[in-house]
Amino acid sequence: MSIASKYPTACVRCARKHPAGEQIERNAAGVWAPVSCGSGSSASATPRASSGAATYARIGDGWGVRCSGKSGDVVVVTTKTGKTKSETLGEEVRPGVFAIVIREGRRYECAECGDYVTSGSGSCWETGLAH
Repeated sequence: MSIASKYPTACVRCARKHPAGEQIERNAAGVWAPVSCGSGSSASATPRASSGAATYARIGDGWGVRCSGKSGDVVVVTTKTGKTKSETLGEEVRPGVFAIVIREGRRYECAECGDYVTSGSGSCWETGLAH
């Protein structure tokens, strides 16, 4: 069964942005995805670039994703509680472990200044680089 989405979304399978009002349905992994790109219940529950389970991994003071794939791929990560979340893989910091790409508007703790900030909200007072 598909429904019209209330908000714009990015597909967990193809990473394309889809407008509000587009038909979406829940796939076998329990993730809502647009019907138009074949990510719905009739498609495989495994996103592209994820040939196994993707889990969070500690990277220094932050978190990354442990999985197979390459930078730029979008994978569905399963937490210890069983919840799923789509993440975009950043650079590979060690074999099989990738940094997480922080999306615009997402809150996180800046590794340089230690402040809890929103991505794209300004610059770091410690380094002057963009948050």
